[in-house]
Amino acid sequence: MVSSWTPPGTLSSQNNKSSSFSFFLFLSPAYVSEDAAILYLESSKITEAVAAHLTEAGVTTKDYRAIFQDLAALPKPADAQSAKKILLPKTCNMALVILLENIPTATVVSPVTLSKAIKNDVELKGIRAAHLRDGAALCKFFCWLEAQVTAGAHISETAAADKLFSFRQQQQNFVGLSFDTISASGPNGAIIHYRPHADTARMITRDEVFLCDSGAQFLDGTTDVTRVFHFGNPTAHEKKCFTRVLQGHIALDRAVFPSTLTGFQLDVVARMPLWSSGLDYRHGTGHGVGAYLNVHEGPHGIGTRISLNDFALKARMTVTNEPGYYEDNHFGIRIENVLVIKPVELEHNFGGVNFLGFEHVTIVPIQQKLVDTGLLTEAEKQWMVSYHNECWEKLRPLLADDPETLAWLQTQTLSPV
Repeated sequence: MVSSWTPPGTLSSQNNKSSSFSFFLFLSPAYVSEDAAILYLESSKITEAVAAHLTEAGVTTKDYRAIFQDLAALPKPADAQSAKKILLPKTCNMALVILLENIPTATVVSPVTLSKAIKNDVELKGIRAAHLRDGAALCKFFCWLEAQVTAGAHISETAAADKLFSFRQQQQNFVGLSFDTISASGPNGAIIHYRPHADTARMITRDEVFLCDSGAQFLDGTTDVTRVFHFGNPTAHEKKCFTRVLQGHIALDRAVFPSTLTGFQLDVVARMPLWSSGLDYRHGTGHGVGAYLNVHEGPHGIGTRISLNDFALKARMTVTNEPGYYEDNHFGIRIENVLVIKPVELEHNFGGVNFLGFEHVTIVPIQQKLVDTGLLTEAEKQWMVSYHNECWEKLRPLLADDPETLAWLQTQTLSPV
């Protein structure tokens, strides 16, 4: 996903009446000491049940604005050198920092954030299962959409987003969308943060590239996937651009790197195939993904922001792989999978640092019609064959009762590169 931040469970404007689930995510300051935990928020933001749970857990709740008075009332230490420090995140409100100017502080990353980024066995199992169900829903959607568009039906970007929501809603453990669906046809796909609206949405046709960036919240995992399709005859230029993006995606998926490496350092791997044709993209290559939490989750990521150089990539972290290319007023291309970082065993282990690689957990076919196979190396062709064999083997059981989508999946995955 490349977009502004959206809380998990927030449904798109087209779909927000469709879910029977509700859950809470709020942003608020908290003060935690050896003997107290205080959460500052508006009481109207939580239900009585949530308030009771917090009380039982020993968490005190106060009005959102009370933190200013509480921090101002903290006693100033007589000896700042030996006094305990208050730990602040980098995102701390400047007004709070000013209130603490006479108290020793240190800016750190919350240990909770660091711990949350590394997934446990239960979370990883759920993430894999959620992505398979999500993959089945996306196959149903793209099968339906291709049939409609090639038959000449008038399907708008918003109608497509609504239909995708309905397919996801049928899946077990579905709660809501992880962000508003980016359903973009033709030139709208070149708008990286695009959101379709009913009064301005374009129709999806056989003559233009269609980009769909979407995700879901399941009780066992959070998904985020982008696929691009052309339902007619793509131009040679569109195919070349798509293939360069695909090569960047494959290069990152296959990357092996020392455990000391950061996402800032790794970003170049996904861009080099695009650079070879003078192409590039103006967004990050990857972000962490929560386990039934925020679809954007730090502190790590893969990209050109220097802050990403602060955190090495670690085993069991999740991160997206989403290089792209956007040609103003024409089309947009992005190929996105969620990856899990894993240890790899190699012949050597220089410096004893250990090495890491990736496991892709997103299982959705990549349209081969858009690939210029003449640009691919043999290793890249083999990756495509292997990935599509995996899609066929893992999604086939979930689509056994849907012969139309199963036939579509077979066409998408078993045809040679």
